[in-house]
This record gives sequence, structure tokens and C-alpha cells, in this order.
Amino acid sequence: MITPHVPSDRARHCGRNAANFFSSSSMFFSVVVELTRTRFGSNVRSGRVVFRAGPVVPDVGLFGFGGKKNLNMEGKECCHGMVLVPRVREKNEVISQNNKQADETKGRAEAYLAKRDGVDKLLKISRYATKIILASSLLPETLILTKRLKSFESSVGLSRKAFRLGKFVQDVNALRDSPFDTKQEIILSIIAYGGEGLYYFVEQFVWLAKSGLIDSKHSKSLGKVSAWAEFVGYIGSISLKFRDVKKLSEEEACLESSIEVTVTRGVGCQEEEKRLSKLREKKLMKKLSIVQDFADGLMALADIRDGRGRFSGPLLMSCAGLFSALISTHKNWVSC
Repeated sequence: MITPHVPSDRARHCGRNAANFFSSSSMFFSVVVELTRTRFGSNVRSGRVVFRAGPVVPDVGLFGFGGKKNLNMEGKECCHGMVLVPRVREKNEVISQNNKQADETKGRAEAYLAKRDGVDKLLKISRYATKIILASSLLPETLILTKRLKSFESSVGLSRKAFRLGKFVQDVNALRDSPFDTKQEIILSIIAYGGEGLYYFVEQFVWLAKSGLIDSKHSKSLGKVSAWAEFVGYIGSISLKFRDVKKLSEEEACLESSIEVTVTRGVGCQEEEKRLSKLREKKLMKKLSIVQDFADGLMALADIRDGRGRFSGPLLMSCAGLFSALISTHKNWVSC
């Protein structure tokens, strides 16, 4: 007589563990398959998704699996829920934002380099950075690199003059379009735009003299005329910009008081705040232009005095030129 085999308690416990293991493995592989379907073409949106016979629970978090209590189709809590939390949306948004910023920077760089003034200021930065190295006596005179830097600085200075061909037309148009509200504004506009326009006009002949087309004996006299015209132009330009800063400050004060009244009444003032932000930015750029004109005017005065006298040292002039170039580069970059 054959006695039937009755499994012991230990064997029954092992059998239940094995069944649970295979059940969990099956659930794991179903989650992986569902993740693949969700990532590549599923209608299920990114978020915390419970891959079981239960509802989609929208949530955002890190990737991971965890045993959570979730609602089944009947609305009851059920255990052993495998929760998948993808961050695909966040990653895509970050990548999209980075790509957008990179495209915007590329477009702005292209627009900046397409400007004549943009390329001219890059040459100005390289020239005065070189002059600072030469004026600071960091390199000995006998070094080959010193001779090459001097040659580079001279070539860049001549190249910059070529960018001024026809640039006086801008000042003629600016003078024609200027608002002549008072006699003082008329006089200052003529001094500013007239002086700068004359400077750019004479600089064309300075370039022709230095390039060899005109006799070089006229180079020094032409340089004096252009230096004086530039210096006079900066006097008018600084005076006009101080008047502009005063007007902007008055507009800023009026707008601030208007915003305070609006806030007190409990009314939204987003448009006024945007206008105030743009007004402050414009005022800052105008102040930077004044500082730049002071630096350029100091260099023009040094050219008039042939580099003699106080505040005419080569290192100081080189630093002033570099500072002016950086401000102008910033203004052109912002305007792109």
C-alpha cells in the first residue's frame, strides 16, 4: 500500500515563497514592458503611473520602484503595488530650455558679428589688451614676442580705421533726426554729432595716408584735426547724455509714485513694473555711455598733447581704451 506524500509545513512555506517570487518577477517584467510602451508612443502621460489594474496617479518625482498602497479599480487599497516615477518631462524641458538658450546666443552672436561696430570693438579689445601688455613692461624688449605684439597692435590699429569709412553718415542722420526743443539742445547736438562726424570724415584720410595712398607727411596734421574733432564731439555727447539721464530719473520717480498709489489701492501694476524695469535698464546704459565717453575723451586729449603731460601715460591710456571697448561691446551685445 502506497502512502500519499503529505508536504510538511516547511515545504508549503517554500512553495508559497516561490509562488510569490514568480508573481513579483512577472509583475516586474510587465512594468518594464509598460514603461517602454509609455516612453515610446503610449497615450499615458509622464508622471507617477501605477502599472496595475488601478487608476493613473499623476505625480512627478525620481525614477524608482517602491511598494506603495494604491487604489484598485474598486477604489480599495491593495498592496504590492509597483510604482514607477519617470522624470522624462523634466529632462525634456531642461534640454529644450538649454537648446533654446544656445540658439538665442548663436543668433545674437551672428547679429553682433554682422555689425561693423561689433567687429570694430572686438579689434579694439584685442589692440588695447596688447598695448597693456607692452606698456606694463612684462616682456623684455629683446624678446621676439614683444616685436610681434608691436606689429600686431599697429596692424590692428590700421585695420580699425578702415571700419570708419562712411561712418560719418550716421552722425549726419542723427543730427537731422534730433529733437530740437530748445536752443541749448540745438547747440549741444551740433557740437556732439558735428564733432564726431568730422572726426570720422577726417579719419578716412588718415587711413589713406597710413596705408600709403596719400603722402604720409599729411598724416600728423590730419591726426591733429581728427583728435580735436573727436574731443569736441565727446564734450557735446557727454552734455547731452547728462540731460537724458536727468529726464530718465524724473520719469522713473513719476513711475515709482504711480506704482505706490496703485499698490495702495490693491490694483495690479504689472505693466508699470515692466516699464520701470525697462526705464532703469535704459538709464544704466546711458550712464555706461557717459563713462565710455569720458574714457575716449581722455584718450583724445592725450592725442592732442602727443602723449605728454599728466594723465597721458601709455598704461593709463591703454586701460582707458580697453575699458571703453568693453562697455561698447556690452552695449552692442544687449542691442542685438
